[in-house]
Amino acid sequence: MNIYWFVAGQGQILLIMFCMGISFGVLYDFLRVLRRLLLIGKLGVNITDVLYWVVVTAWVWHIQNEAAEGVIRFCQLLTVALGMLLYYIMLSPVVIWVLYTPLHFTGKFFVRLYRYIVRGIDKAREGIHTFIQSKRKRDDL
Repeated sequence: MNIYWFVAGQGQILLIMFCMGISFGVLYDFLRVLRRLLLIGKLGVNITDVLYWVVVTAWVWHIQNEAAEGVIRFCQLLTVALGMLLYYIMLSPVVIWVLYTPLHFTGKFFVRLYRYIVRGIDKAREGIHTFIQSKRKRDDL
């Protein structure tokens, strides 16, 4: 009976690692969408990639220590990689489209709104300035 619970526990750990791989893929796609929207340069891409992999490594290390009680197995790491790989093959394009499309159009909306507000303020300022200039000219006569 003890072997059954051990095997079931190992299967649960592998399922957790597989789901972590999928979540790492979603997190990286979100990072890719943000980099595309914010137009981050090559240095910014390199820095965010390094930070991503540092966070992912720490997260995997922590979860493996918690779930497997400090016993780290190579198959668990392969399961994380398999989850990421299957996510990128099957779901990544859809998730990128779902993340990018609303953020892109929301960003465009706010950029246009900002431009209209700034243009309106500039035109109002010009109108006030011309009004004051014409009033001064009338008062001088």
